[in-house]
Formats: sequence, structure tokens, C-alpha cells
Amino acid sequence: MTRDDRPDYADIVRSPYDPDPDDGAQGGADAVPWVPPVIAAIVGALVVSGFVIYAVVQQPEPEQTQATTTTSVAEPLVVASDTFPEGFTAVTDAVGAKVERFDGSERASVVAVATAVAGGSAPDTVRPLDPAYWVIRNAGVERPMATQYDQAGALGNITVEFEPSAVGSEVAVVPYLADDVVTQVETIELDASLPLTITDVAFELPGVGTIVMEELSIGNGWGWFAWSAPDGRVAKVDVVVTFVGTDDPSTPDDVDPTQLTMPHLRPLTQGRGSLPLPPMYGFAGSSWLEQAGETLRGDNEATGITVELIATAPTSVTRGPVIEIDSGG
Repeated sequence: MTRDDRPDYADIVRSPYDPDPDDGAQGGADAVPWVPPVIAAIVGALVVSGFVIYAVVQQPEPEQTQATTTTSVAEPLVVASDTFPEGFTAVTDAVGAKVERFDGSERASVVAVATAVAGGSAPDTVRPLDPAYWVIRNAGVERPMATQYDQAGALGNITVEFEPSAVGSEVAVVPYLADDVVTQVETIELDASLPLTITDVAFELPGVGTIVMEELSIGNGWGWFAWSAPDGRVAKVDVVVTFVGTDDPSTPDDVDPTQLTMPHLRPLTQGRGSLPLPPMYGFAGSSWLEQAGETLRGDNEATGITVELIATAPTSVTRGPVIEIDSGG
């Protein structure tokens, strides 16, 4: 399933998937503890204005449970020779992947991955590849990703960034696929004084771990949100800002409060083109917030602000196949 460079699925042909017998990923499926890389130090937990501290401490104390993830190893997939286009490796029964481009620099090693659906499947009926995590193999050493993101307007293309290589040349990448996930929602309440900014609010979420709201800025019709996971666990994080006491007068039978949301959560009724794809798993993220609902004004004033932080993290992952990087690509 590629986006702008989508292959012609009517003429799908590929070589049989040939698992690497020397690679440790082709072993058994025993679950073992997964120790994710720590990419940032624990930051200060709560450095915010007084009314925000008050709002946070009024929330129920979360259960202090250690977030853990188990890792299993996928069995080699056996697929027919015409299942995927040539050069694509079967990641699941329905989706294959291929490294289209590799760029290495002093700043980062960047890998562009294209995906394709199995022959005979309609792309819009197959769930896009959504890895929890990637590693890159370099001279026998595996290094974790720094971040991953999809390419806007090109469904199925994933860009993965790694720290720059110290020795040798990158030879392969390995995806880790989320099997089971947990979602936690944390709510805080703020005064309706705009504009406002809160920073460095830490949430301890059972099963997810620590999520730090590094910045949340709220204005009339706009917002900005940035987060990080300092304990090194990958997550997806959304935020929804609701202006309490507001309503859309065009729908008198419904209560439609004014909200600020991440673009992919925007109501379809608002138009403005197609919805962006949701964020991918990562160690950090940021996004502009868009307004949904009636504009704040004299006859639509907020009496308060509710902020919902929605965090999803994998509790078990499966190590996928080795996807070779063509040194000449």
C-alpha cells in the first residue's frame, strides 16, 4: 500500500519471501521482557501556574503500576511468489515492506519505507502498517529508532529516523508490531482565561508509563501541544480541549461545545479537505490544534476549560522480519 508511488496491483509479482536463517528474529515465539531504549532523562514533573497545580492535585491519584512490554518473535511467513511486488518483504499476511531509500548524514540516518498490500486485496480494505518501533542493524549491532512518521498525502509510506551511524554501513531494518495496547485518559480542568500556556505536567498512566505534557498553549481558535515519554516507551498521544459552557446555536437539539483538537480528530462535517492520518507511535510528538464548533464570542463564552490527554501504548510487541537495505539505493 503505497501512496503517490503506489504500484500497479493488477500486475503484482515478487520473489518468494526468503527468511534469513542466520538472523535471530526467526527463532521461537517465547515472550521475553522488552527493555525499550531510554532517549531522554526524566524531566521536572510539575512546573506550572498555581491554578493548574490546583486542578491537577484535585484529580484521583493514579495507581502506581510499572508499565511493561513483552516481546515475541514472529514465525517466518510463507507466501506465494506473486503475493507482493518484487523486492517487498512480507511483514504480515496482508502487507509487505521495502526500503526505498536510505540517506545517512552527520545528523541522522533516514530510511524511507514503502508498503504494498497483498495481491488481490483492495488497498482501502487493508489496515496500514503501523509499527510500534523499528531498529536498524549495522555491522551486527542493532540501534533503536529516534522517530517515525508517515508522509502526508502518501498513504503507506513511512519515514524512520535513527541516530547517525558510527561505523560501517546500515544493512537492514526490523519493525516491531504492536499486538496488545492499553489506552488511558487523564483529565485536567483549567480557568477559561485566554490565552494560556501550561508546561511540564507529568502524568503517570498505568500500563502506559510517564507522559509529560511539555507544552499546551490555548487561544481563541488555536492551540499547540507537545509531549514526550521520558521513560523510553513508545506511545501515541492525543489531546482534546473542550470549552465548558459553549454550544453551537445551529444545532439547538444537541450540545456541541467548542473544542480544539488535533487535525486527525477534526469532525468530518467541517470539511476543509481530507483528514490527516493519526500520529504514529513515538517517544515524543507535537501538533497544532484546530477549532471544532462555534467561535468563542460574546454569546458563546466559556466558563471553564477541560483538557483530555489520551495516551495509547503497546503492552506486547512482535519482532517482525529483517528488511534488507539495498546499499545501492
